[in-house]
Amino acid sequence: MMRRIISGKRLSSFLIAAVAFALLTPAITLAGEKEKISGEITMATFSQYISRGQELSRHSMAVQPYLGASYGGFTLGLWGNWDSAPYDLAGGAAANAKWNEFNYTFSYGRSFGDLYLEGGYNYIDVIDAEDSQELIFKIRWDAAVTPEFTLYREVGHSSFWYASLKLSHQIKLGEKAALDISGSVSYLLGTDDARYPRIDAGGSRMSESFRNFHDGNITVGLPVALTSQITAKPTLSYVFPLTDDARQEMKWRSYRGEDNSFVVGGISLTYSF
Repeated sequence: MMRRIISGKRLSSFLIAAVAFALLTPAITLAGEKEKISGEITMATFSQYISRGQELSRHSMAVQPYLGASYGGFTLGLWGNWDSAPYDLAGGAAANAKWNEFNYTFSYGRSFGDLYLEGGYNYIDVIDAEDSQELIFKIRWDAAVTPEFTLYREVGHSSFWYASLKLSHQIKLGEKAALDISGSVSYLLGTDDARYPRIDAGGSRMSESFRNFHDGNITVGLPVALTSQITAKPTLSYVFPLTDDARQEMKWRSYRGEDNSFVVGGISLTYSF
């Protein structure tokens, strides 16, 4: 699971795409008389990398840069994960720091009053594991308490469904700071018991796919505007299983085979343009 130092080819592709963003920004801005390109550059650091209830790092620092640009409803995004000390499953010792995942996303979204709809594609380039591809559909209602439903469909090899329903709310703390509160629940529908098996109480794989509510997430963030374009945001998240099936599955996937809930702290710095 993601255990090979990133090749020069992958790193070069990521850097080339990042440079392309910078070069195309002024050209696209001039091409449209009314439309202007917008986007963000984010550098985030977390105490652990947890994705959809799965523990993907331990006893290390996860650094996750993101570069995204939008134009006319279309968005192109680049995201990466760097682990300061990847956990060695065999020996239990930390390995050398490395890049171990890149995501390339492309989406189109449009607002209809307070209703926002988005469809997209995500290519997940995982080091030392099979790459994955996802189709994504999102629907959001912008209100005081914002509900957002996101559906992921893996189309590369596992062909699973993952659905998430999130509620979020922001409390203003003056002109430059706010308190972000969000909570989400998810449902995982596996179609391949080899990839997403159901796990029994003894920690053994069963010959059936996981099909149940999966992980919950409660996150508190404190965004602070440092300038008109730069925002710092510390966050604290609690990730936990929603069902007994999820408790066994998340425990089985954890590095020590003991944990099924996680507390993750982090901070991000975002430049918006």
